[in-house]
Amino acid sequence: MTIYNLTNFTSATVANKILGAMQDAIKTGLAQYVPNRNGRLWLRVDIKRDDHGRLYFQFLTDTMQEVGHHLLKAALFHWSREDEREFSGLHAELYRLPQHPLDTILDAQEAERTRKAGSWGLWGNLWGWLGERLNRPALTL
Repeated sequence: MTIYNLTNFTSATVANKILGAMQDAIKTGLAQYVPNRNGRLWLRVDIKRDDHGRLYFQFLTDTMQEVGHHLLKAALFHWSREDEREFSGLHAELYRLPQHPLDTILDAQEAERTRKAGSWGLWGNLWGWLGERLNRPALTL
């Protein structure tokens, strides 16, 4: 079993992969996975909610080790200034969100389905009315 430490997170390549995963997690609301140089997925970046309802990033390795504290140390003391700012900025962006990004996406999809159903509902009513008129037997006098 691999135990991860600070040195696993200090390189610029790893920083860029983690920052990309954090960005994608905010965009999609889904957990993202960071591959190592051999292509094996070793880090999961996810968005969770604490007991007070605040959103936060969770960083779990393939051995289920929570490594957020290692990432914070790496960002503060080993990453470039730009990467450190982006890391902090992504945390701030997540903190300011009123709801989980996936909930926002699902709400928007539901609103779009409702909008489409409503517009088809109008057309459906029109077609139903026309169908009734066209299928009604003619009046004879």
